[in-house]
Amino acid sequence: MKKFHTAVIGGGCLGSASAISLAHSLKKIGGKPESICLIEKNVLGSGISSRQSGLIRSANADEASAHLAKISTDMWLNIKKIWGIDLEVERAGALWIAKKGKNGSNQKWDAISQNLKKIPIDFKKITLDKAHLICPHFINLYEDEIFYHEPEAIQLDPTHVRQQLYQGIQNSNLTLFEGEEVVGFKKNKSEKITEIILTNHTIQVEHVINAAGPWSPKLFEKLGVTIPISVEPVFVANWLSSLASKGKTNMPIIADYVLSLIHI
Repeated sequence: MKKFHTAVIGGGCLGSASAISLAHSLKKIGGKPESICLIEKNVLGSGISSRQSGLIRSANADEASAHLAKISTDMWLNIKKIWGIDLEVERAGALWIAKKGKNGSNQKWDAISQNLKKIPIDFKKITLDKAHLICPHFINLYEDEIFYHEPEAIQLDPTHVRQQLYQGIQNSNLTLFEGEEVVGFKKNKSEKITEIILTNHTIQVEHVINAAGPWSPKLFEKLGVTIPISVEPVFVANWLSSLASKGKTNMPIIADYVLSLIHI
């Protein structure tokens, strides 16, 4: 029976990133990166990660979340130094649109803009004329709207990210189990997980990381552990410049597409 330092359950972006980073960290202290394993019941990125737009932005009403998002954005921009993989990054920026208040502003968004300066994240109010300059002519903008610009927001191609995650895993020499569903666990007297029972075999583990997303409740009910996660549809549209106008029109990300939002 194979024994691993850590098993990461879930091969989406979060699980893959966790496994790759752990393998690199373990190698730095003289450990064996192959003792990190990543378990995915289908193929990498086939779950919620396959339904994302690849938009990475830092602006957030919660300061702690904004700070972590800023770190994430900087990491993606420097991913070659961190993981040794190349990613094509589109520095599209993002345009945030809200309704004007009675006083011609939006106090909530003004407060967010001020708070983000502390991190720092470039997120500031712009005029309607400036918003028109940023967007192509076919985007309708109105006088009763207020605009905030986040120039550092970036866009990644999800298909390319998935390909590079495979490359990152290969470069890291960690162990990948695809097409292996977790069907059960074994614990010791201290209630610590010591074995994970997979579809085709069983492995021994010292540590377990849950990156199974919305499938977590079903997965961990086998242990008698309740994980309160619900998935709701959020209505959002992601208008990107068409391939026909590529190179002719610069356009920021304006998000309004449908995705699954995970609540914990």
